[in-house]
Amino acid sequence: MMKVCLFRILLLGCLLMRAQPTAAAASFTPEDAVVHALQHNADLAAARFAVAEARGRLHQAGRLPNPEMETALRHHVNGDERAGEFGLTQRFPLTARLRLARRISQQELAAAEAEVTDAGRILAGSVRSCVTQSLTLTALQELRRQQHSNSVQLASIARRTAAAGEGSEADAMQFDLEAGQLELRLAKLDTEAQVLQSQLQLLLGVTNGMPVGISGTLADPPSPPPRLDPPIAKRPDQTAAAARTAAARESARLARAGKWEDVGLGLFGEIDRNEDAPNGIQTDQRVGIRLSIPLPLWNRNRGRIEEANATASRAARESAALDQRVRSEVIIADAAMRGAHARLRGIADTLLPKARQMEALFEQAHTRGQGPLTDLLRARERRLELESARIEALSEYHLAVIQLQTASPYRLSSPTAP
Repeated sequence: MMKVCLFRILLLGCLLMRAQPTAAAASFTPEDAVVHALQHNADLAAARFAVAEARGRLHQAGRLPNPEMETALRHHVNGDERAGEFGLTQRFPLTARLRLARRISQQELAAAEAEVTDAGRILAGSVRSCVTQSLTLTALQELRRQQHSNSVQLASIARRTAAAGEGSEADAMQFDLEAGQLELRLAKLDTEAQVLQSQLQLLLGVTNGMPVGISGTLADPPSPPPRLDPPIAKRPDQTAAAARTAAARESARLARAGKWEDVGLGLFGEIDRNEDAPNGIQTDQRVGIRLSIPLPLWNRNRGRIEEANATASRAARESAALDQRVRSEVIIADAAMRGAHARLRGIADTLLPKARQMEALFEQAHTRGQGPLTDLLRARERRLELESARIEALSEYHLAVIQLQTASPYRLSSPTAP
């Protein structure tokens, strides 16, 4: 009796252990996924240290060098005469070198902050794209399952018809082939879903292998599509490029100022014990000021000046090229959005309603005994293919909108339909 009870307890424990989930899934809305990624993405967290580095360089920039202490002792080897000297020297720039160095560090800090913001912009666009692809795959998987069920049903009907001598076995083989092709499509979609799962985990900073689920569906777009409002600001990478250009210009000024090295200004005191016959040892004390001015005779910093000027010119050209590239990206993304919107409207407003109407007509004919079931299932298959095309066009539209939002410093607004 004790053995039976113990066996039941062990069996119950095993069943409870198997019932426990291996890993709880985390569910996000599309915007919640973006917020989570901005807070937990490992690459973005590492990039934020660039701001701390630039802020540290700013704290160090523009400081005077430490003063120099000098001392010397001299003793006459053949007598009691000796002397001592002590001095302090502070070096000062003749030019605005320290102020220029601080301006450069300020611009570098602004560029670092803008680059981190730009990394967040790119990350948000990547997360939104992955989320859209995930929702698209979910909708396509459901649709492919319906198509697979329809093909299996067609194959079953064709085999019964062929067995009754009223049809061809080739029809059944054709429907089986279509079902097999749909199974391969489903397997491919499952593989793509696994790849997207890994990408989402990486983007969202999920390191414990927790599955990431996305709630919601792809929303239907407004008609007409959104338009671009006037620009409200520059893109963060444009801001960073402008700051780097300003820093390069200040660096060129600093290189020209570096032709003159720092001057040294110091105070010194001396004590001399000299023998003055016949009075004996006398002590003399002196205090003075020392000034050293380096002369730019052999090194006029010409190489660094040329390099800094070339760097400033390159930074300005790169900033201008970036502005052109941003305008081009906006134009391309806007054209892609409007093209996808037109294709979607053509499928959703014209082709798909006709396919649904044909399916309804074949269903009525089959119900009345005036048409075979295969015609109905074929009409359903065409309607499902158009549903698939609509989902893909809707996905292309949302991806184009995300690309436009990511690439554009403009704000999108929905115009009122005429």
